[in-house]
Amino acid sequence: MLSRKKLAVLTLAAIAGAAIIVTQTASSQGHAYKLEGAWTSAGGGVLGNMTVAPADPSGRRATAKVNWVTVGPTVAWLQAQVGADAATDGNVVVEMISRDSAKYTQLFYWVKTGCPSEIKMILIDSGIFRFTGPDSAVIQNAFAGYLPSRDVNGDGLPDDLENPPDLGPFPGSSVFTRIPLLP
Repeated sequence: MLSRKKLAVLTLAAIAGAAIIVTQTASSQGHAYKLEGAWTSAGGGVLGNMTVAPADPSGRRATAKVNWVTVGPTVAWLQAQVGADAATDGNVVVEMISRDSAKYTQLFYWVKTGCPSEIKMILIDSGIFRFTGPDSAVIQNAFAGYLPSRDVNGDGLPDDLENPPDLGPFPGSSVFTRIPLLP
């Protein structure tokens, strides 16, 4: 029969052993990134700023707002072909699908500016956002355009996304960098 002292020591040793196994298993899977913060995005002459706000405490789902600073020569040419001269901010929904990757969908518009501005194309961009470090990420994406006439109910989205787009899809990639807090 074990004494209380020996039983307590064996119990503590078992708890310590279990704790080591659990912590080693968790650390071997690596750090899980959270969707949050302010970022810059650059690729193909396109420059944007993105603000990501978590939609749940775990940081696995988020919404974001993208402000397009420049669209680059290729996108500017495409905009001109449909009579647009600007891109609106993008609204994004995003969800983590692994510890370092998330899928996203973004909605924005190409417009002919004026009072009021006229929507020339509804753009839907989707892809994978992959963290390459705590303050860096890359995306692989494709964006496609839909004529405003495909939004019959007027909610800002094409009503028939199962049909091919009117423009694209155009594959692309961008590099994202978290904006640092300076001292």
